[in-house]
Amino acid sequence: MYEGAAILHADLDAFYASVEQLLDPSLRGRPIAVGGSAAGGVVLAASYEAKRFGVSGGMPGRRARELCPQITFVRGHFDRYQQLADAVIAILHDVTPAIERISIDEAFADVSGSVHLFGSPDVIADRLRRQVRREVGLPISIGVARTKHLAKIASQVAKPDGLVVVAPEREQEFLDPLPVALMWGIGPVAQGKLKAEGIHTIGQLAAASPGSVQRLLGEAAGKKLSALAHNEDARRVSGAARARSVGAQSAMGRQSTTPEGVRAVLNHLADRVAVRLRAKHRAGRTVTVRVRYPGLRSVTRSLTLNEPVAATLTLTEIAEQLAWQAIRDEANRLDQAELGELGVTDPARPGKTRNWGGTASPSQNSSRNSDPSRNSDTSQHSSRSQNSSPRGTLSQNSDPSQDSSRSQSPSRSQNSSRSQNSSSSRSSSWEVPAAALVTETSPERSSRAVRAGAAEPVPDPVRTAEPQDFPLVQISLLAISVSNLVVRHVVQQELAVTPEDPRREGTQPGAARLAVDTSMDAVRAKYGRNAVGYLPAMSQPGVPDEFRELAEKDG
Repeated sequence: MYEGAAILHADLDAFYASVEQLLDPSLRGRPIAVGGSAAGGVVLAASYEAKRFGVSGGMPGRRARELCPQITFVRGHFDRYQQLADAVIAILHDVTPAIERISIDEAFADVSGSVHLFGSPDVIADRLRRQVRREVGLPISIGVARTKHLAKIASQVAKPDGLVVVAPEREQEFLDPLPVALMWGIGPVAQGKLKAEGIHTIGQLAAASPGSVQRLLGEAAGKKLSALAHNEDARRVSGAARARSVGAQSAMGRQSTTPEGVRAVLNHLADRVAVRLRAKHRAGRTVTVRVRYPGLRSVTRSLTLNEPVAATLTLTEIAEQLAWQAIRDEANRLDQAELGELGVTDPARPGKTRNWGGTASPSQNSSRNSDPSRNSDTSQHSSRSQNSSPRGTLSQNSDPSQDSSRSQSPSRSQNSSRSQNSSSSRSSSWEVPAAALVTETSPERSSRAVRAGAAEPVPDPVRTAEPQDFPLVQISLLAISVSNLVVRHVVQQELAVTPEDPRREGTQPGAARLAVDTSMDAVRAKYGRNAVGYLPAMSQPGVPDEFRELAEKDG
């Protein structure tokens, strides 16, 4: 077996823009942006000619025109992107079966077993670049190194349309002068923290003590990045593996929360996730929602069910409940922070704040059966990690090191003052209803609920709550993921037991939801994604779903 640098990282250059220039030769050599327009919209991708002016993906079209007056905006050919990317991967497969595709336009390849057929790794990489250019017509950059981490950095250094080979004896010499931003796992927040400590290059990070890096970035991230700075990376190139989770996210800029707005975004995300689950005959038992606030502070909430789900409406309902728990917890946190600034120590002081409810500790679930209006104690639950939550209960995970922007306060306080006159008998606690938790957690407890006379389904608290029950908090991103996946080609029907839980897809209402989704999947397969859909999801403007799906990769 070859012992030298034999891991390749192949990355298509400015992929979406390069495809447009390939399809329309008149665009070659010109600054172009895929998506957006001078009047508005969002730039999905930019050519290298446009990047020289500072234009980048995710930028408003109006800003792109300001930076580059001569830029040309083009509509994407989404049907061709996957086709051309797959053609490039097929060329990689010509030289080795050890291919790990990590996105639509990049992949790792281990050519250690191919050197006796095609020559050394640098020869193989050069051959691949020339073949991709000749047969597909796209530029591709390749990095060759002994580890995946170093190969990926080498391909970034090689851009655009280049090849960089890092010899094992020169690894640290190559890494040390490079900026830390090139490292896997260092985003804007981590980069800012490192910069504040005078760490700008990978060599400076390698020279820093692991303990100081862990205190700065957290134990797990600090330990990993310290090792990568020394090129300690034992990960091997792995082939296609079964997805462990399916997710989707939507950036929202800075928006104040409203029931309609949150519902529309979550329905849109749930539809994208559910379609991919059903296409692969998968269903999942754990639903997780992530909410990001201004200041890059993120919070997650999750719910684990006894039965796997893949219906769009079911995922939407669960995600909506989890999202509002996170939003209400954030409203409580900001209220408490305001009280602290005012020197108020009693959070129940009239006229000062309102407990918006939120997540509950496990011991409170049973008490809520007898007292549904009782507010939850968020402080007991906040210390529990997501992985330690019991089955059928809610979990949360937040990063306390990241502070959210205090600019949320004015819009939220308007709603807080509006709610002070609401009836004290109405519950301000917002969570998956106790009866719903009973149904999802334990069959014996469910039967007790039925014997107690629960003849009607539990109402959806989002749709039954009054407007003043929703706090106004600014959020910048919503995300949904489904994990604990199982293979499911058919759904086992269940005996009808009143009340039937529509979230269990074996019940009559649950099967009806799944049947509607299956019919919509068939219509979309024939007539296109926009032919039919749920109204909230179809009303969402912005980045086309075809582009989102190309960028999303199941975990």
